[in-house]
Amino acid sequence: MMKKIIVYVFLLSIASMFISGILGYYTAMKVSLLTTLFTGFTGFYLICRHSYRVTSQATKRLKNEGMKAYSSINLFYQLEKLRIYQGAEQFSATGKKSKILLRLIKNRFANHSLTHVRFRQEVNAYVRQITQNLEQVVFNKESLSQINPKIWQGQIRQLQLAGVSQHHTTLQELQQQLNSYETLTTQCQQLLSENNQLLAEMDKAILAMNQKSYQLRMNSQQHLLIGEDAFINKYLFQ
Repeated sequence: MMKKIIVYVFLLSIASMFISGILGYYTAMKVSLLTTLFTGFTGFYLICRHSYRVTSQATKRLKNEGMKAYSSINLFYQLEKLRIYQGAEQFSATGKKSKILLRLIKNRFANHSLTHVRFRQEVNAYVRQITQNLEQVVFNKESLSQINPKIWQGQIRQLQLAGVSQHHTTLQELQQQLNSYETLTTQCQQLLSENNQLLAEMDKAILAMNQKSYQLRMNSQQHLLIGEDAFINKYLFQ
């Protein structure tokens, strides 16, 4: 278009010079002045119209692209929000078991507002205490089991011969004590196994919650940026 305008102005200039050579000096000056003014206004009008047309087409194209981008972003945002909502529901459903397990552990502590790190430390301390108790029980059981019942029977027999009847139950008491230690040992072993399993499942639950929290935080930041771009596209090109 600019080439056509330049050619048009050049032809008008040649025509003005040709007319000036034919009509004479004064008449040529008038015609030249009029031709120059007409050429200038015409060229200015053509340039402005061309610039407006190009700008209008570019603005319309940008507006269409912006609306397409906004529609795509809005659709992506809605789908992503729906996916996150469904994922949160699924995580809430699968997290019921973790909530029950955490409630079982929290019942052992007075402070329910502990952080994950502090909570983990408390649970570890509790498990260490159980382990120490278990080791003590095993040690006591082994110490008691080293006593030969025959020796006790011999001593009881001697006491019986000596007329001390109150020691008849000594061996039975020892056996009952051994049985109680065995029962306590079994209970401590079960409790320790239960707590180890509980800690493993709690770690999985905490890791899943941290991953979901990180994913939601990243999606929120991404949606915030997408929302700003959508706002600009919507109101700048509308």
